[in-house]
Order: sequence, then C-alpha cells, then structure tokens
Amino acid sequence: MKKRIISIIICVLSGFTAMTAQTIAIWPNWCEAAVTFTFEDATGQESHQWAVERLDNYGFKATFFVVTNWNPSWDWCRSVAQNGHEIGSHSDSHPHNCDGEEASSKIHIEEKVGQPCLTMAYPNCNAPEEETAMSENYIGGRICNGSWMGILDIMGKDGPSNWYKIPCNLCGSGGYINTTNDYVSKCREAIDKNGWVVFGLFGFSGLKNGVATYAPADQNAFMGTLSWLNQNRRDCWVATFRDAIMYVKERKASYLMKKASDNYSQTWKLTHNLDKTLCNWDYPLSIEIPLPVGWTSVKVKQGDKKIDAEVKDGNVYFNAVPNGGDIVLMSGVKGDVNADGVVDVADIAVVIDVMAGKGDSTTKTAADVNDDNSVDVADIAAVIDIMAGKSRSVVMKE
Repeated sequence: MKKRIISIIICVLSGFTAMTAQTIAIWPNWCEAAVTFTFEDATGQESHQWAVERLDNYGFKATFFVVTNWNPSWDWCRSVAQNGHEIGSHSDSHPHNCDGEEASSKIHIEEKVGQPCLTMAYPNCNAPEEETAMSENYIGGRICNGSWMGILDIMGKDGPSNWYKIPCNLCGSGGYINTTNDYVSKCREAIDKNGWVVFGLFGFSGLKNGVATYAPADQNAFMGTLSWLNQNRRDCWVATFRDAIMYVKERKASYLMKKASDNYSQTWKLTHNLDKTLCNWDYPLSIEIPLPVGWTSVKVKQGDKKIDAEVKDGNVYFNAVPNGGDIVLMSGVKGDVNADGVVDVADIAVVIDVMAGKGDSTTKTAADVNDDNSVDVADIAAVIDIMAGKSRSVVMKE
C-alpha cells in the first residue's frame, strides 16, 4: 500500500503539548500525486483560450508563461488569473537565456496582471548559471525535460532537488508526450511515487497559435487526458505550477501542534517560518487529526472562519492555512457553550459574556450556537430552544 500521509513527530516545544498522531497530507485532499500543465509563449491566442475553457470545464487550473514584449493580451491575462490560473514569466524578449530579464519581466507582469508573478519558465530551457536573480524574484523556475540534464522527469513527493531547475515533460511534436496514453502513463508514474509531474506545452494543432508555433500538441490527446484526470480526482491533484510549489514548501516547513484541550474542544496551531519576502505562503494544507474519544461529530474553525470538516474512519479531515490563526475543534454539542456536559442557563451567561467582549477563541466559537459567524441574541434564543427541547442537543439539563 502506498504511503499517503506524512507523520509529524512533535516534541514538547515552547509550551505546546507533544503529539504524534496528527498528519499533514502529501498532497491536498489526500491525493496520491500532483499534475501541472504549463504553457509557454502565451499571448491570449485562440489555442490558449481553448485550453483554458477545457480546463475550466473540470475546475482544473494551469500556468501560462508570458513573454512580456510579444504583445500578450493583458486583458486576457488578467481574466484567466482572476479565474485561478497562473500567469508566470517567460522573460521580456525570449533571449537565449534570461539575460538579466528575471526582475524586469516579473515587474511588468505584476503591473499588468495585478497579481504576484512567482514563477518563471526559462527561454529555450536555459537555466541561468547564477541563480541569485531567480531566488530574489521567484519561488521556482522551470526547465524542459529533466532527463536532458541528468534529472528525473517526474519528481517525488518533496519536489525537485533544485527549485530553480524544476523539470517538465515536453508535449507535442517536439517532445515525447503525444497521445492520451502518453500523458496518462506519466500521471501513473507520479501516482506510484506520490510525486509531481509537470507537462510543458505551447499551442495545439488545428488552432491559431500566435507566437506559440513550436511543437503543437494534439487537441484530442489533451481532452482525453483531462477526462481521465477528472475520473481520477482522488488520485491526482491538478494544480498550477505556483500552487504545487507552495504546497510542497509549506508542507515540508510546517508544524502542527496541539495547544490545549478538554472533553469538548481542542485548539491546534499550524505554523511555519518560511520567508515571506516574495510570497505569503498561505496555501491551505490538508490535515488529519484523530477524532477525540467520545466525540461523534465535530465543527472546526480557524480564527473567525468556519472550516468544512469530514469525520471518517475515526479521524477528522480539513484544510487549514499555516499561520492563519488557532484551529479550534468543537465536539459539536450544540448549546453547551461552557463545555460542562449540560445545556442550561449557565451557557446563556457565557453567551452574554462573549457579547460583552469576554472569553477566549474557543469560548467565542462555542458561543456561536447558530453558526452564523457572530455572537448575539440569536444565540441566546438558540440555547433556550435547546433547553426547551426544540433543537437537537446531546445533553440537556432539566
């Protein structure tokens, strides 16, 4: 059986409680592998818009690398970026190598698109020998086939050995990936190693490709691959180049620690110390925590935000943002605000205290009895209803 999770071994540190059972998923939503589609020479031409529409049909997102001086449609770039796709840099002028265009192309894209430009695909696949400019401006850089440089074409769960030489698998007439079976075979390799596969594309045969005329890919092969990925969502997380980098780096750097607990609540903290000069490093991580003994249901919040959670096979599963605030798990006993095992007038008193600005984050979460993200007289009414038997609760005091 393939290993699906990374166990986090916690020691007593800075007053936190030591734990060993909680885990952070290798990939979001407990997928076995990550799959990324990248497109070079993007200008908003017919072929790339066609790809966006097919990806969006399945809710998949991709990365489009732009040469800033090749007159890309910035309206198109902004539109696809706002829709969750990534606009990355492919330099200003597509020289033989970057030629010092790392920073200038990044600035140009950010000014036009209105979002951070965090990754680059090197012109002609030529990574710079000196990586200082890359590390000062980007969280990752993409080369072409790793096998051309003695690097594996498909990465393992921890990503590449060098984040500024991330390999891809070139597709179309200039690469080795031409059919749906070719794409799927690479995806299966990634699944087998809990790894990450990146595909490198330009345009498509039979469509207007603008400047992206190199190595056109087959439309049917691409559509067949998307259909297969849709059928195998539990195994493959389809993500942008940026998001996959963020998830791996955050997962490797994060610590999940339990700060406090009682019979009715637990408070956890998910943190890392990644440098935020370039990136906020706030992509949600998928978390598994054992369901506390005696609990049959749970609700989860991080800070003031309610988080969707699933209870399955004795564990609680949810997504949380590193450094996004305390993660509070509540037993789900409606109305038992003070967590004493009964619902009575004492719980109304606690709600009133919270309305007056008193109480810690756990208490404030419990006082939101009707789950509307505020604590007010409606929550007092909800407690009264529970006491009167009008609303379901686990325990009510006569």
